Amino acid sequence: LSTANTIVSWNRGAEALYGYRSEEVIGKSFAILVPQGHSEDMECISALLGRGHRVTRLEMAHVRKGGGQIDVSVTISPIKDAHGTVVGGAGVARDVTQRLQAEEALRQSEEKYRSIVLNIPDVVWTADSRNRFVFISPNIEGLTGYAADDFYAGGLDFFFQTLHPDDV
Repeated sequence: LSTANTIVSWNRGAEALYGYRSEEVIGKSFAILVPQGHSEDMECISALLGRGHRVTRLEMAHVRKGGGQIDVSVTISPIKDAHGTVVGGAGVARDVTQRLQAEEALRQSEEKYRSIVLNIPDVVWTADSRNRFVFISPNIEGLTGYAADDFYAGGLDFFFQTLHPDDV
């Protein structure tokens, strides 16, 4: 990028990521990659670069050729001349779409699991190899009279002490 946000170089990785051939973007404003309504992001990045700061792993949406959006992680470093004046920026963008989709799917799955666990009348628990609780559902208190924190502190030994001998 030049200091005027003009694209001056475009490699094969950028072609694959954005769908533009180098001859389609060189000389154009970087704004073609910024979604409508997000021009303040570009202004902020430009201001940081102009002061000589590096922008690292900034996650944002960009626009591909044809108008589709892609989630990217962007790192942009200032390019300085022999006098230390910022004359442009060198950027790397990585597609993080799949990672973000996987994180969202995991979040939804955890939300469903949490809802199920908190709404069933039984106690759901997991313990590690040292007999410590990793998780115990809060309704343990209603069934045993002891708070979940008591079980976290006491582990499985405490849990089995709270059971009636016939239930063990």
